Amino acid sequence: MNRNALLVVTLVALLGLSHSVPSFALPAKGGSVIPMPYRPPQGDGNGNQWLIYAMMFRTQGNSPVYSEGGMLYVDNNNPVMNRNMARLDDNGEAVFENMTGQNYTLTRRVMADKDGYLRVIDIIKNNQAGELTYNLMFRSQPNFGIQASQNVNDAQKKDVPLACVAQDSQGRAIVEVFAGRGAKIVPAFNGQPQNGFVTTNMTLKVPAGKEVAILHVHATAANTDAGVKFVKSLTNAKILAGVPAAMRKLIVNFAP
Repeated sequence: MNRNALLVVTLVALLGLSHSVPSFALPAKGGSVIPMPYRPPQGDGNGNQWLIYAMMFRTQGNSPVYSEGGMLYVDNNNPVMNRNMARLDDNGEAVFENMTGQNYTLTRRVMADKDGYLRVIDIIKNNQAGELTYNLMFRSQPNFGIQASQNVNDAQKKDVPLACVAQDSQGRAIVEVFAGRGAKIVPAFNGQPQNGFVTTNMTLKVPAGKEVAILHVHATAANTDAGVKFVKSLTNAKILAGVPAAMRKLIVNFAP
């Protein structure tokens, strides 16, 4: 075989190889790559399926409750995700890594609990040389609007809100839990009917080069009373079950 023929054969082989290799690499951290939306095996406990995307989730079924949930804005902007896929960790969490924004990187970890709720951990890393303050807003929208909303406060600190339960026009409710007992920072909720959204605002200070995490829980309930009962049944130990000790130290809105 002459030199030109050998070159042609080599190029053909390389082109064939490039088509056989996926456009993404399996992360070295383990687990499997999953495309979006991710459908965890656990539903919401009320007959609906969770659909998980990078920066939000929704429910799907005969009567879905969430049109949108957990949408994160950092300083009024969404983080940017370069690939529409995630890694399914060995513990069952969907892990979205290397999302970016101005002066930070973000990792989001989403777990569908066997009891029907979602646990989300957002880890923000300050990639600058000095301490920065980030203004966070999380937005959720019931599928049939908001008829009324109710905050659930800490039983020991009556003026400290832990969660918001918003009831839709069908009588069902979405449940947004953004703090636990002993939290270092607490949320501010806004679930006015005319807005159509439940928004949760938090201010987060992150030292230079360090990471800080916010944990939040989302669930559906048959009505407002059931949603309030669900919030009161939660304990920090239950919510943090399975979270590694090192990660617990990063979480500022639930005491480890």
